[in-house]
Amino acid sequence: AYIALRGAAFIIFCWLILEPTARILSRSSENPALSVLVDVSKSMAIHDPEERLARVKQVLKSVRGELEDNFDVSYFEFAEYCSKTDFKDLMAALPAGEKTDIRGAIERSSRETKKSAPAVLLFTDGIENPESPAASSDVPIYSVLVGKKGGLKDIALKDLRGSDFAFKNRPVEFKISVINSGYQGKRAPLIIKEKKGQSWSDVQIKDVQFSEASGIQEFTFKIVPPAPGLAEYRAEIPVQDGEISKSNNTVDFKLDVGREKIRVLYLCGQPSPEYAFLRQLLKSDPSIELVSFVILRNPENVVPVPDEQLSLIPFPTNDIFVRTLADFDLLIFENFSYSRFGILPSHLENIERFVEEKGGGFVMIGGENSYSKGGYIGTAIERLLPVNLDPSQEEIVPENAGFKVMDAQNTVFDLGETPEKNEKVWADMPPLNGYHRLTRVKAGASILASGRNSGSPLISAWQKKKGRVMALGTLSTWQWALGLSERGMSQSPYTQFWRRAIRWLTASQDSKPVRIILYDSQFSAGKKYSIRLLIQPDLLKNEETPELELSVQSQGGPSQNLTLTASGKNDFRADWTPEREGEHLLKASLKVKSKRYSDVRSCEVKAIDLELDNPIPNSEILKSISSGSGGVFCELDNFNLELLKANVKNQQISNSEVREKALWNSPWLMVLLVSCLLAEWGLRRYYGEI
Repeated sequence: AYIALRGAAFIIFCWLILEPTARILSRSSENPALSVLVDVSKSMAIHDPEERLARVKQVLKSVRGELEDNFDVSYFEFAEYCSKTDFKDLMAALPAGEKTDIRGAIERSSRETKKSAPAVLLFTDGIENPESPAASSDVPIYSVLVGKKGGLKDIALKDLRGSDFAFKNRPVEFKISVINSGYQGKRAPLIIKEKKGQSWSDVQIKDVQFSEASGIQEFTFKIVPPAPGLAEYRAEIPVQDGEISKSNNTVDFKLDVGREKIRVLYLCGQPSPEYAFLRQLLKSDPSIELVSFVILRNPENVVPVPDEQLSLIPFPTNDIFVRTLADFDLLIFENFSYSRFGILPSHLENIERFVEEKGGGFVMIGGENSYSKGGYIGTAIERLLPVNLDPSQEEIVPENAGFKVMDAQNTVFDLGETPEKNEKVWADMPPLNGYHRLTRVKAGASILASGRNSGSPLISAWQKKKGRVMALGTLSTWQWALGLSERGMSQSPYTQFWRRAIRWLTASQDSKPVRIILYDSQFSAGKKYSIRLLIQPDLLKNEETPELELSVQSQGGPSQNLTLTASGKNDFRADWTPEREGEHLLKASLKVKSKRYSDVRSCEVKAIDLELDNPIPNSEILKSISSGSGGVFCELDNFNLELLKANVKNQQISNSEVREKALWNSPWLMVLLVSCLLAEWGLRRYYGEI
């Protein structure tokens, strides 16, 4: 007995010293996780013919028991947001979201799910706004399209494609997509309108027939812009009976219309050095098409030969002032008296309409047959001119007037240099001998240059309704070119003066140093728009990297800089997505050397219902999401839970866990050890061995 008790105590003692542990393998199982995402945006309230969200709720109610038996389900509702919910609250959700962010909802639901989800079940009509780029997914997405294309009626104009630049009187082609749902066999007019003032005028009507019950058809139309500048157009299909959305039947767009060439008509009363130099300059400019007439024989020139034997052509009065005047952009009169060549006051009224209504330019250059000396008092030309005509004060002065530029930074005199250098260049220009003394300018007109000694307006200009008019009292700007050459200097100031003057007179858009071009006449919050910046080529000839900025500022809000991307040496683009409605100001700034140029455009951003802008279910985006993630796409009518069982591994997931348990630290072992020792001691005492 002693030996047994001592052995037991020894074994227990060794057990405690060695501290043995036991490894226990435990196994558990659980259903695969599934995130169920339900679209609750406003488009889900559309009835086609049943409410879209209501149909989703019916399906989920019918499969809820089987769904939750086979999957560990997490429910989410989403629109522009994504939030976790339970089944009860999901069934009470209303379709009220202002936007739909499908891909964002998928990403946020993944982050909010505690354990890795092997699948996502997505119920939506696929109307995503704004559309975001495709993103890869680590889990398969089973998308279910809600809504029927043939179940609603709507026509939407989308994806207008064509050039954003056109030439005057040259056709430019556009293509537009028309999305039709529910109007098979219907005919409707596609109306192209042009904005004139505050109203829209039809420019063409194209008959459109919808050949299918639903789908996209592409149509082509052409526009022939009649005048240069920024023209506003609208493509429109009138709202049809039963349409669910009335805000998507129009597309507004703008067209930047330029001149393939500036057409100049130059009439000179008699040969002169001014005519010879200016004609050569205009002929050498590839952007100008010149038609010129110089009168070689005036009525007072007696020639002892009958008129029919002269080779000179008669002056084509009707051809110029009745038939073809509207085809030109600029009319120049130099020392030209209208009454001597059969030109009637009614012809001069045509010139007035050409300027005021058609946006043409007009220049009168001084001489013995110009201004009041040319008989223009009381005519339409007198009304056009920026100077008052006073025959008692007008005279041809043979001496130098002393040319004084009032503002060397004016677009006509700006040589692209610093203000100081600009002023010095014009102050040092060769003298001009002789000038036509004029009197006062009219209210609203500007004196660009005057006689330094006489104060007489040598160059004056103004805007006359749609057109522009310039009056020159100079007789010999050609002396700038000749005098600079004699000094061994470039004729550039002479050349640039006339080229800039012509571009200002014709309101040529390329006369602006930096120009903002907007191709949309209406802006909506949440949509992306392209903005174009054009820089005058001459400004960047020595500048490799221009300091160019484009910013946008909402009314009362902070200024936001937009990222510019070069599309060419002088052409830059930026994307802008306005976030809220209201008046916005776009500002472009260009710094060249020490001079800064700018352009400002304002636009109004309006709120539109992005959810109803195109209410037709979009299956393509869901097919793309599912195929790209390894999932499956189906329509709600074809949805069956077997879809998930067949594709998702619908089996219990086994988890094995190994735990270590210490076998030596039980208090009962210590009690047993003490008991053995006490028992051994008690026996020895009992038998008298102690």
